[in-house]
Amino acid sequence: MKAIIGQSNILFMVLDSLRYDVAQEQFLQGKLPNFQKYLPSTGWEKRYSPGSFTYPSHKAFFAGFLPTKIGTKITPRLFATTFHGSESTAIDTFTFEENDLITALRNRGYATNCIGGVGFFNKQNKISQEFPSLFEESYWAVATGVTEKKSTEYQFKLAANWVAKETRKFCLFINVSAIHQPNYFYSKTANFDDILETVKFCELLRKS
Repeated sequence: MKAIIGQSNILFMVLDSLRYDVAQEQFLQGKLPNFQKYLPSTGWEKRYSPGSFTYPSHKAFFAGFLPTKIGTKITPRLFATTFHGSESTAIDTFTFEENDLITALRNRGYATNCIGGVGFFNKQNKISQEFPSLFEESYWAVATGVTEKKSTEYQFKLAANWVAKETRKFCLFINVSAIHQPNYFYSKTANFDDILETVKFCELLRKS
């Protein structure tokens, strides 16, 4: 990452609420052709997220605490705020004095853009303004949010238009919201998310 910064554009994309088991099943069934172009032939790598939901996870992500490898004591970080004694900062880690990667990139001349998805990016209150405010530009609309069936399509159209016009090195962040609930509109029969089935599933997990 240290060699990449300053030389390349950066796409920072989070698939919000991604479930490893479902994503891996879809991959192995050949239903993710675009991801299959970039992922290893074995598919997704199972990791631990630093947070249990969007806000703490993204707070950690932007500071360099990305999901860590299972069964590995220390996962070297791609980027990190400089501080003494960090065991996960490696020789190839891009380090910075700023509080987060986005601010560090802005200070190094990068154009930065955030295309939000879930509510923590909608800029409708103080907490949902925090992440977008890190970027020079930020976008959120109902069309890119969780209640829109074609949200990913709208997000990527925005991204393509912005990239086509940007002349500087850039960091584009996309919070892909389509797999976050509600999900009922992807079914041919459901009219709402089946909360009862979700509760039953969680109870089975607890007992196991």
